[in-house]
Amino acid sequence: MVRDPVAAARNIVKQRFPDAVCAFASGDWQKREETPYSIVSIVVIMTRVQTAYRESLRVDQMPMEVFVYDPESWDYLGLKKDRAKGDASVAQIMAQGEPLLPGSAMASEMQQRAKAVLAAGPSPLQEDQIHEMRYRISVLMNELRAPRSHGEAMGSLGVLHETLADFYLRGRGLWSASGSDIPKALQAADAEFAKRWQRVFTSAFMGDRSAVMSLVDEVLEPHGGFLFDGHVRRAPDGWKQQPVAG
Repeated sequence: MVRDPVAAARNIVKQRFPDAVCAFASGDWQKREETPYSIVSIVVIMTRVQTAYRESLRVDQMPMEVFVYDPESWDYLGLKKDRAKGDASVAQIMAQGEPLLPGSAMASEMQQRAKAVLAAGPSPLQEDQIHEMRYRISVLMNELRAPRSHGEAMGSLGVLHETLADFYLRGRGLWSASGSDIPKALQAADAEFAKRWQRVFTSAFMGDRSAVMSLVDEVLEPHGGFLFDGHVRRAPDGWKQQPVAG
């Protein structure tokens, strides 16, 4: 079967979202990096939805992720919530995706808004966020200094790989990345650093963790270094509840 992600995405929108005002599809096929397991990402903008949502499905053996919004919910999630988290995934689908409803008057406007979001970058890390991320990374390094087993070391390394990449990127005012997107994000930020990162973590996962400490120290140092002693995490006042009566 010949895969046609755009045609499959367009059919899904026409069949399931006939009232959509615009829609976009993005995926590995755009860079000729597609595999049989590559996900086709679709953003659908409706005039009005009760609740924005994300749905996973499979069409013609192609895995798909469909994100459904109206302009108001996308403004909140894309411009506020996702920007605060440093997550540009939905904005990237819209900005770089293939328009699925070419006659849509709103498609160009929404695509330009998404490009503006990407260009503006994520919200700057707040001081409490920096402290919390430094602390999390410091705890992971403590675990790696004397792991009780190889399995525990692999678990801590996996979490460290993602957490440290997030902190490195956000600390430079860049959009975050996770999973398989980390190497490309690091490459775009600093090609030489990305090569060193790959060498250090490859060696670490193979058992030689000697260089990880230096890499972590390099990432943390501009923000105050390792943090454990004296770190305090307070529950927000809104979490406080009255005790349950006897």
